[in-house]
Amino acid sequence: MNKKKWSVKKGLIVKALLLIVVIYFFMTPTGALRLSIAAHGYPSKALVYPIGKRENSFEEEKNERVYALYKPPVEKDTQGILTNWSVKKYAIFYLAMYRGDA
Repeated sequence: MNKKKWSVKKGLIVKALLLIVVIYFFMTPTGALRLSIAAHGYPSKALVYPIGKRENSFEEEKNERVYALYKPPVEKDTQGILTNWSVKKYAIFYLAMYRGDA
């Protein structure tokens, strides 16, 4: 019986940790940005890049924030520097995408 209780507790702990990770990656702007950087092929670097908010970006939309990476990754195929990233809010979720150099 003691093993069964531990198994149930372990399952609840794993579910709680997964919920925390999902909340971080989809319900915070920096989490969404780090997830997008990791999805673009830089998973280890996504955790350590310093991120800064762009001040007064004239092209921002209503539910959008523009971020700049201070030491951006370089894309392997085109040698492009991935500096500017856009994070948009949809309801309670944030989604990030590469914005371009402009």
